[in-house]
Amino acid sequence: MGRLIVLEGIDGCGKSTVAQVLKNKIRDAEIVSFPTPDAKLRAAELENEPVMSSVLLYVGDMVKALQETVAPLVKQGKTVIFDRYWLSTVVYQGGRLKKYCKNMEESALMYASLITSVKGLLELAGQELCRFDDVHYFILTLPFRDALLRSLQRSLQQGVELDQYERAFDKEWEYRALFYANVDFTENETRISVLDKTPEQIAGEILENIDVA
Repeated sequence: MGRLIVLEGIDGCGKSTVAQVLKNKIRDAEIVSFPTPDAKLRAAELENEPVMSSVLLYVGDMVKALQETVAPLVKQGKTVIFDRYWLSTVVYQGGRLKKYCKNMEESALMYASLITSVKGLLELAGQELCRFDDVHYFILTLPFRDALLRSLQRSLQQGVELDQYERAFDKEWEYRALFYANVDFTENETRISVLDKTPEQIAGEILENIDVA
C-alpha cells in the first residue's frame, strides 16, 4: 500500500537534509523522524538506568509512531521517509552495551542478538499495524572526523547543545562510523558515501535505486 525509505547513518551525515530534499522530489511523501521529541526527553531520564531500558523505550516509541502516524499515511498510499529507524537503536545502544562484553566474540554475539530482537519486534509491529509494499534502507556513510566536524558546526550555527551521543569521545564516533559502513543489518540496504556530495546529489543516487513512478 505504501513505500518506506529509511535513511540511516552517523550524526552529521546529512540524513535530515536529504530527507527534506526527497520529500520535495517525491509526490505524496512524508517524513517521520526517530526518536520522537517525547522519547528524547524520556531517554535523558534513563541515562543512568540499564541500557535495555533505553532499548525498550526506543522500540516502544517506534511502535507508537507506526500506529498513530505511519499507519494512516500507508493507508493513503504515501511514501514515508524515516529519518533514522531501528538500526540507530542497535548502533547507539549497542555501543553502550559493548563495554560489558569480555571479548570480541561476546561483542559480536551481543550485536547479533540485538539486531535480531529489535528488528524482529519492529517487523512484527509492522505486520500488525502497517504493511509496506516497497522497503528500502539507505545508509549514508561518512568518515567520523568529518561527521564530528559537521555536528560541531551545526551546533554553533544553530546555537544548540550537542546531545549525549554527540558529546561522546572520538573513539565512539569512529566506532559508529565503522559500524554503519561495514555491518549488514537487513535486506534491501544500500550504502551511499556522502563525502563531498551535496544533499541533491545524494537524493539523486537514492532515487536511482527506487521506482518513484
